[in-house]
Amino acid sequence: APIFQLGRTASGWIPHRLDGQRMRLAAEAAGWRDWMPERMMSGRGMAKVPDAAATNPGGERVAIEIERNAKTAKRYAEIVLAYIQAFKSGTFHHVDFVCPTPQIKEAVQRRVGLVRSVKYAGESVQLTDAHRARFRFFDFDTWPPERAEVANG
Repeated sequence: APIFQLGRTASGWIPHRLDGQRMRLAAEAAGWRDWMPERMMSGRGMAKVPDAAATNPGGERVAIEIERNAKTAKRYAEIVLAYIQAFKSGTFHHVDFVCPTPQIKEAVQRRVGLVRSVKYAGESVQLTDAHRARFRFFDFDTWPPERAEVANG
């Protein structure tokens, strides 16, 4: 099992890991199951390894991306392509981008929205509304989406 070693852990990863633990607690409280952090998925042949994956109460396998900052649209094009391939193979049903604040969530959503097409096998593939519907965006206080249903139900 991985262990903490002073000097071998980048200080920037600590808040990210803590955010992942916070999201896991929120997910489990809302009835999600089978949480798997990134470090347990590495080496499984995925083009893009999410920060975590879990099964929501509806039985869908969800990739969870904890976005502390918005990346470039070019980087999101690569991420979108990898996840479209994961959707096609049945690895994930959708991706939840989870951000610390509503402002970061909006920035991430805008940048992902700038991706109109992706290159696959040398061909340009236009993204459709069906593709876009599989990418969801939340801030820490609104994820997981089923949490509100559990609290109100």
